[in-house]
Amino acid sequence: MLVFIDESGDPGRKIAQGSSRFFVLAVVIFDDGEAARCAQAIERLADRLGRGSAEFKFSRDSHRTRLAFLDVVKQFRFRYRVFVLNKDPHRLYGPGFNSKDSLYKWVCGTALKDVSAEWENATIVLDRSGEKTFQRQLKSYLRREVRSLHGPGRIKRVKANTSDSERLLQLADYTAGVVNRHEVGKKWGSEYFSRIRGRGVVRRWP
Repeated sequence: MLVFIDESGDPGRKIAQGSSRFFVLAVVIFDDGEAARCAQAIERLADRLGRGSAEFKFSRDSHRTRLAFLDVVKQFRFRYRVFVLNKDPHRLYGPGFNSKDSLYKWVCGTALKDVSAEWENATIVLDRSGEKTFQRQLKSYLRREVRSLHGPGRIKRVKANTSDSERLLQLADYTAGVVNRHEVGKKWGSEYFSRIRGRGVVRRWP
Protein backbone atom coordinates (compact mmCIF):
# COMPACT_ATOMS: atom_id res chain seq x y z
CA MET A 1 0.00 0.00 0.00
CA LEU A 2 1.28 3.45 -0.93
CA VAL A 3 0.09 6.68 0.69
CA PHE A 4 0.86 10.16 -0.66
CA ILE A 5 0.29 13.30 1.40
CA ASP A 6 0.30 16.92 0.25
CA GLU A 7 -1.50 20.11 1.11
CA SER A 8 -3.15 23.22 -0.28
CA GLY A 9 -3.13 26.56 1.45
CA ASP A 10 -0.81 27.30 4.33
CA PRO A 11 -0.76 26.74 8.11
CA GLY A 12 -0.47 30.45 8.88
CA ARG A 13 -3.14 32.13 11.02
CA LYS A 14 -2.88 35.73 9.72
CA ILE A 15 -5.70 35.56 7.19
CA ALA A 16 -6.06 39.35 6.97
CA GLN A 17 -2.40 39.54 5.97
CA GLY A 18 -2.57 36.98 3.18
CA SER A 19 -2.75 33.53 4.78
CA SER A 20 -5.29 31.17 3.24
CA ARG A 21 -8.71 30.75 4.81
CA PHE A 22 -8.44 26.96 4.65
CA PHE A 23 -5.56 24.58 5.20
CA VAL A 24 -6.31 21.40 3.28
CA LEU A 25 -4.42 18.13 3.66
CA ALA A 26 -4.99 15.33 1.14
CA VAL A 27 -4.14 11.69 1.85
CA VAL A 28 -4.20 9.67 -1.39
CA ILE A 29 -4.07 5.88 -1.11
CA PHE A 30 -3.13 3.30 -3.76
CA ASP A 31 -2.55 -0.40 -3.98
CA ASP A 32 1.02 -0.77 -5.20
CA GLY A 33 0.44 -1.94 -8.78
CA GLU A 34 -2.23 0.63 -9.52
CA ALA A 35 0.03 3.39 -8.26
CA ALA A 36 2.71 2.57 -10.83
CA ARG A 37 0.17 2.51 -13.67
CA CYS A 38 -1.25 5.87 -12.64
CA ALA A 39 2.21 7.43 -12.39
CA GLN A 40 3.04 6.14 -15.89
CA ALA A 41 -0.18 7.63 -17.27
CA ILE A 42 0.68 11.03 -15.76
CA GLU A 43 4.14 10.77 -17.31
CA ARG A 44 2.59 10.07 -20.72
CA LEU A 45 0.33 13.09 -20.30
CA ALA A 46 3.36 15.24 -19.57
CA ASP A 47 4.95 14.01 -22.80
CA ARG A 48 1.78 14.75 -24.82
CA LEU A 49 1.63 18.26 -23.42
CA GLY A 50 5.32 18.83 -24.10
CA ARG A 51 6.08 19.41 -20.43
CA GLY A 52 8.94 16.94 -20.15
CA SER A 53 9.78 16.40 -16.49
CA ALA A 54 8.05 19.61 -15.37
CA GLU A 55 5.85 19.29 -12.30
CA PHE A 56 2.07 19.36 -12.47
CA LYS A 57 1.03 21.93 -9.86
CA PHE A 58 -2.65 22.69 -9.37
CA SER A 59 -2.14 26.29 -8.23
CA ARG A 60 -0.04 27.13 -11.29
CA ASP A 61 -1.54 25.02 -14.08
CA SER A 62 -4.03 26.31 -16.61
CA HIS A 63 -7.69 25.29 -16.64
CA ARG A 64 -7.07 23.12 -19.69
CA THR A 65 -4.11 21.33 -18.06
CA ARG A 66 -6.07 20.75 -14.86
CA LEU A 67 -8.92 19.08 -16.74
CA ALA A 68 -6.48 16.95 -18.75
CA PHE A 69 -4.71 15.81 -15.57
CA LEU A 70 -7.94 14.99 -13.74
CA ASP A 71 -9.35 13.13 -16.74
CA VAL A 72 -6.24 10.95 -16.84
CA VAL A 73 -6.10 10.07 -13.15
CA LYS A 74 -9.82 9.38 -12.77
CA GLN A 75 -9.31 6.17 -14.77
CA PHE A 76 -7.35 4.64 -11.89
CA ARG A 77 -8.41 3.17 -8.58
CA PHE A 78 -7.30 5.43 -5.77
CA ARG A 79 -9.08 6.74 -2.73
CA TYR A 80 -8.57 9.76 -0.60
CA ARG A 81 -9.20 11.27 2.81
CA VAL A 82 -9.10 15.05 2.80
CA PHE A 83 -9.01 17.14 5.96
CA VAL A 84 -10.14 20.76 5.68
CA LEU A 85 -9.15 23.09 8.53
CA ASN A 86 -11.10 26.34 8.68
CA LYS A 87 -8.69 28.88 10.18
CA ASP A 88 -11.35 31.43 11.01
CA PRO A 89 -9.92 33.04 14.19
CA HIS A 90 -13.38 33.10 15.76
CA ARG A 91 -13.66 29.32 15.44
CA LEU A 92 -10.09 28.14 15.91
CA TYR A 93 -8.32 28.88 19.15
CA GLY A 94 -5.80 27.36 21.52
CA PRO A 95 -2.01 27.70 21.94
CA GLY A 96 -1.32 24.59 19.85
CA PHE A 97 -2.60 26.35 16.75
CA ASN A 98 -0.33 29.38 17.06
CA SER A 99 2.76 27.58 15.73
CA LYS A 100 2.76 26.62 12.04
CA ASP A 101 4.71 23.43 12.76
CA SER A 102 2.44 22.25 15.56
CA LEU A 103 -0.66 23.08 13.52
CA TYR A 104 0.69 21.10 10.55
CA LYS A 105 1.52 18.08 12.71
CA TRP A 106 -1.89 18.23 14.40
CA VAL A 107 -3.66 18.30 11.02
CA CYS A 108 -1.58 15.33 9.80
CA GLY A 109 -2.28 13.31 12.93
CA THR A 110 -6.01 14.12 12.88
CA ALA A 111 -6.35 13.37 9.17
CA LEU A 112 -4.70 9.97 9.58
CA LYS A 113 -6.59 8.80 12.67
CA ASP A 114 -9.45 7.09 10.86
CA VAL A 115 -7.93 6.22 7.50
CA SER A 116 -4.81 4.55 8.96
CA ALA A 117 -6.94 1.81 10.55
CA GLU A 118 -7.07 0.09 7.14
CA TRP A 119 -3.34 0.27 6.48
CA GLU A 120 -0.95 -2.66 6.56
CA ASN A 121 2.78 -2.11 5.96
CA ALA A 122 2.03 1.19 4.25
CA THR A 123 4.74 3.35 2.74
CA ILE A 124 3.92 7.02 3.31
CA VAL A 125 5.39 9.60 0.94
CA LEU A 126 5.49 13.23 2.04
CA ASP A 127 6.44 16.30 0.07
CA ARG A 128 10.01 17.21 0.95
CA SER A 129 9.62 20.85 1.85
CA GLY A 130 10.52 22.97 4.82
CA GLU A 131 13.24 22.41 7.37
CA LYS A 132 14.92 19.00 7.65
CA THR A 133 14.47 19.05 11.43
CA PHE A 134 10.73 19.50 11.03
CA GLN A 135 10.61 16.67 8.47
CA ARG A 136 12.26 14.32 10.96
CA GLN A 137 9.87 15.41 13.69
CA LEU A 138 6.87 14.93 11.43
CA LYS A 139 7.94 11.41 10.43
CA SER A 140 8.38 10.41 14.07
CA TYR A 141 5.09 12.03 15.00
CA LEU A 142 3.15 10.14 12.33
CA ARG A 143 4.67 6.78 13.30
CA ARG A 144 3.96 7.43 16.97
CA GLU A 145 0.38 8.63 16.45
CA VAL A 146 -0.65 5.78 14.15
CA ARG A 147 0.99 3.15 16.37
CA SER A 148 -0.72 4.51 19.48
CA LEU A 149 -4.09 4.38 17.72
CA HIS A 150 -3.96 1.09 15.85
CA GLY A 151 -0.92 -0.82 17.04
CA PRO A 152 2.23 -1.89 15.13
CA GLY A 153 2.33 -2.99 11.50
CA ARG A 154 0.37 -0.11 9.99
CA ILE A 155 3.35 1.86 8.67
CA LYS A 156 6.34 0.23 7.01
CA ARG A 157 8.16 3.41 6.06
CA VAL A 158 7.77 7.19 5.98
CA LYS A 159 9.86 9.05 3.44
CA ALA A 160 10.00 12.48 1.85
CA ASN A 161 10.38 13.06 -1.89
CA THR A 162 10.42 16.24 -3.91
CA SER A 163 7.06 16.77 -5.60
CA ASP A 164 8.70 17.60 -8.92
CA SER A 165 10.14 14.07 -9.09
CA GLU A 166 7.12 12.14 -7.75
CA ARG A 167 4.05 12.13 -10.01
CA LEU A 168 1.74 10.75 -7.33
CA LEU A 169 2.64 13.54 -4.92
CA GLN A 170 1.43 15.75 -7.74
CA LEU A 171 -1.87 13.86 -7.62
CA ALA A 172 -2.08 14.53 -3.87
CA ASP A 173 -1.37 18.21 -4.59
CA TYR A 174 -4.17 18.24 -7.17
CA THR A 175 -6.59 16.51 -4.80
CA ALA A 176 -5.90 19.07 -2.07
CA GLY A 177 -6.10 21.95 -4.55
CA VAL A 178 -9.38 20.77 -6.05
CA VAL A 179 -11.03 20.42 -2.65
CA ASN A 180 -9.71 23.79 -1.51
CA ARG A 181 -11.05 25.51 -4.61
CA HIS A 182 -14.40 23.75 -4.24
CA GLU A 183 -14.65 24.77 -0.56
CA VAL A 184 -14.15 28.47 -1.26
CA GLY A 185 -16.49 28.38 -4.26
CA LYS A 186 -14.03 29.64 -6.85
CA LYS A 187 -14.62 29.37 -10.59
CA TRP A 188 -14.38 25.81 -11.98
CA GLY A 189 -14.27 24.36 -8.46
CA SER A 190 -17.38 22.21 -8.93
CA GLU A 191 -16.24 21.01 -12.36
CA TYR A 192 -12.86 19.93 -11.00
CA PHE A 193 -14.38 18.25 -7.96
CA SER A 194 -16.79 16.25 -10.13
CA ARG A 195 -13.74 14.39 -11.53
CA ILE A 196 -12.80 12.99 -8.11
CA ARG A 197 -16.17 12.96 -6.36
CA GLY A 198 -17.08 9.69 -4.67
CA ARG A 199 -13.51 8.43 -4.24
CA GLY A 200 -13.20 9.32 -0.60
CA VAL A 201 -14.23 11.49 2.31
CA VAL A 202 -13.80 15.21 2.90
CA ARG A 203 -13.76 16.01 6.62
CA ARG A 204 -14.17 19.61 7.76
CA TRP A 205 -13.04 21.00 11.12
CA PRO A 206 -14.23 22.63 13.28
